[in-house]
Amino acid sequence: MEKPMNHHLGHSDQAPAIIDLFRRTFTQSEGAEEGHLIATLAHQLIEQTDEADRLVWVAENREGIQGCVIFSRLHGTGTDQAFLMAPVAVCPTQQRKGIGQAMIQAGLSALLARNTDWVLTYGDPAYYARTGFRPILETQLPPPYPLSFPQGWLGQSLTQTPLPTLNEPLRCVPALQNPAYW
Repeated sequence: MEKPMNHHLGHSDQAPAIIDLFRRTFTQSEGAEEGHLIATLAHQLIEQTDEADRLVWVAENREGIQGCVIFSRLHGTGTDQAFLMAPVAVCPTQQRKGIGQAMIQAGLSALLARNTDWVLTYGDPAYYARTGFRPILETQLPPPYPLSFPQGWLGQSLTQTPLPTLNEPLRCVPALQNPAYW
């Protein structure tokens, strides 16, 4: 029997479990080096990014944290109400059960409640399309760094206003200011 999943804002005392989730998930799917890289990113986003500039959203059941998505503020948008969704992880034993999609939708709803206008992400277009993300051109919303996988540059408006077109690259929080992530 599946245990019920709760989606909620992550708490600072959950940081070690969240970081371990990212390490385990990315090590299993991409190898130890990527697991370490993404765990380090999660640590920096949680521990070194101002709370006003990030939202950590978790999926948790009685067995612990099963998923996490981290949103961080983007600047240079003409508004401070834009966020980047990265990284995202679901425990390998819990994948393909809809947990990630439900967690992302709950996180997007939390951002909308905080007056966020739009969200971008960088990843698998087929997966993120299930939660409303659509491909965008680098010329429309220039990323902070050159993309190694341009078709993975995705976005969605959380309001009725379409995504803007910008002339300058977006600026991300310091934790994401590493070309290795892009």
